[in-house]
Amino acid sequence: MIKIQLTSVKYGMKLAKPIYTSEGKLLIDKGVLLKDSYVYKLLNFGINEVFVEWNRGEQIPEYVEAITYEIQEGTKDIMTEIVEGIQLSKKIDSGEVKELVNKVLERLLNNKNTILCLADLRTLDNYTFEHSLNVCLYSLIIGVALKYDIEKLESLGVGALLHDIGKLVIPIDVLNKPSRLNDEEYKVIKQHVVDGLKLLDNISDIDEGVRVIVSDHHERYDGKGYPFGKQGRAIHEFARIVAICDVYDALTSDRVYKKRIPIHQAVEYLISMGNHQFDYALVKIFISQLAIYPEGTFIKLDTGQIAEVIKENQHWPTRPLVAIKHNKHGQQLKEFINVDLSKHLNIGIVHTI
Repeated sequence: MIKIQLTSVKYGMKLAKPIYTSEGKLLIDKGVLLKDSYVYKLLNFGINEVFVEWNRGEQIPEYVEAITYEIQEGTKDIMTEIVEGIQLSKKIDSGEVKELVNKVLERLLNNKNTILCLADLRTLDNYTFEHSLNVCLYSLIIGVALKYDIEKLESLGVGALLHDIGKLVIPIDVLNKPSRLNDEEYKVIKQHVVDGLKLLDNISDIDEGVRVIVSDHHERYDGKGYPFGKQGRAIHEFARIVAICDVYDALTSDRVYKKRIPIHQAVEYLISMGNHQFDYALVKIFISQLAIYPEGTFIKLDTGQIAEVIKENQHWPTRPLVAIKHNKHGQQLKEFINVDLSKHLNIGIVHTI
């Protein structure tokens, strides 16, 4: 399958994934042949891209459909219950949180390929819930790659889902300030890890692995994090994992005060911070599990040319093997030019198409 703009859909293309409204209502099911009336319908719902079946003579990898609508809504419901319960000083049962984590785990473990197609992940409409679930999912991907047992995966997932729970007590004008924080405001933000530990007391049956994630996910490998200034392997592996996933998702999400950066730039940032801010061994595991440029993706190069990804580079995922198919004027080439971007560092990727 391949993701394309709706305006590029040709009559008779077959939908590779079902399309739902934000309320979970099925608009068009998988396998339906697309026609003009369907395209207009989708555009009216604000949908601009679709996945269609596509065969170019070679096998396309099947990527994990990251999160179902049921899991999205489950996250919202559970996080809302936690927020409301804590505000009312009510004890929260951790069973629902664990159940949600296990649903995500089941999807990952039942897929023979746990590689994540990042385009599928930006599906929730509220940053708080989206960020919590994304960090949970990314962390579990690393945990699966590390061959954690179910008990450790559950603890990692619950901790990742609740890692920013302390932000519930931060004034909203500070949390969503559209400009740079002053020193006092930054102190308030840093306090969320301590506040988070206190709030965990309102949730039953929380184990030490969850607590260490909440307290230490802002510690840094070089000792320059907070609140304790822990360094290297003195930081629990769970917290080192969540630190990577937390920063990655923040970099690739739109916020009030900044726009997201492209995926490949975020990955390059993680690599550059390996063994400084982050455990480089875990960074390598993380990026090895991400399909940054799946085969069949079209990209624009900084030369102005348009190319198709024909092979991912496992050792350098931001520099795939591509076939240049259009010149900088948009004209299709008679003969495609294969370029290994890992060997041509003077050529950069601007964005996917």
